[in-house]
Amino acid sequence: MEAGRFLEMGVLADIKGEPAADLLQKALGKLKESRHAMDALYAKFGDMRRIEQNNKALPEHTAALQRILKAYPPIERVSLTNSRFANVSQASGVAVNYGPIGDTYDEMLANMQSDLLIVEKEHDQAIEAFEAVLPTAKDGGFAAIVLSGRAPLPEKIMHSADQITVFLHSVDRACQASIAADMAVYPKGLEWIPKAGWRGDQPPGK
Repeated sequence: MEAGRFLEMGVLADIKGEPAADLLQKALGKLKESRHAMDALYAKFGDMRRIEQNNKALPEHTAALQRILKAYPPIERVSLTNSRFANVSQASGVAVNYGPIGDTYDEMLANMQSDLLIVEKEHDQAIEAFEAVLPTAKDGGFAAIVLSGRAPLPEKIMHSADQITVFLHSVDRACQASIAADMAVYPKGLEWIPKAGWRGDQPPGK
């Protein structure tokens, strides 16, 4: 995560008594860039849902996906209150939030959208906390304020980064389930895919 790299470089520069404002400003800029990317991803999920809702899915694929999802265990999902790094300064321990992956393709997409909204809210809080302490970087002392626990920035940054990781893993799980359904019905519905000409493409006995 580029924002984390610039933040770390900025804190180290401040500790050494070197100028840190430019590095920290870059870190904040990268946080804002990733926030814009989240909006684009949310819109893409919406596009995918509309495609799913306005077109008839292959019945065999729907049945295969539902069979896979029915057997899928609860997955770790994002939460505004539960996080490995929530209340880190109080050493309150690890809290993990588990939830369903979804029962259908559209429900998986809906869950990803709703989880992304939580990630966006947490990311906004991290940006707000960063902006609140950034002016101190101009005269030095940024590291002291952050490490002292007097500012919420460390907890907000760690919480946001952790929940982004949780979100990405949950998206991976959904992708894995969808790919497993694709493979279960192949080549049904995928006849248009160019063949590689390798022996695995040939029917048994050929």
